[in-house]
Amino acid sequence: MMIILVLLLASASVGLAIGVVFFHALAVVLASPLVAFLSAAVLLHYGFGLGGVVLITAESLVALQGFYVLGAAMSYLTSDD
Repeated sequence: MMIILVLLLASASVGLAIGVVFFHALAVVLASPLVAFLSAAVLLHYGFGLGGVVLITAESLVALQGFYVLGAAMSYLTSDD
């Protein structure tokens, strides 16, 4: 159970960092397959079934992209332009 929380927190952190620092959709497009592959590999290593791997990987991607949007919004709202 703890590995699921760690994966979701890591995905959310990466998404927030990309949104705040890079503010480009291309960065999140490039990070998404990496996050999906790494989370699936970690979950399979820890013995999760295929159904669980698919669901948790999808949740990791949702966390990545959701926090990217949050970071991009924060960056846009705090900019001086």
